[in-house]
Amino acid sequence: MNSIKAIKTLIEERNEGYSDTIHLKTSLANDIWGRPVLTIKGFEASSIFACMKSLLEPMVASVNIVSSNEVKLNFNNLTK
Repeated sequence: MNSIKAIKTLIEERNEGYSDTIHLKTSLANDIWGRPVLTIKGFEASSIFACMKSLLEPMVASVNIVSSNEVKLNFNNLTK
């Protein structure tokens, strides 16, 4: 869960430098197997996380680009 908190903190820090119209918003839910999924919505969310995909996927989460403004991070690798 520390990975999720770290990503949410990075997004909050990023949002401080931009106007409300291009803020990224996050929501946390579980998939049908009970694993956490962090959804990020906002202006160009896909381009931001596409750049980080190679860093996140081997260690933290799989990056699923839903649309240009929505990304889902599936935390399959986390242990409880």
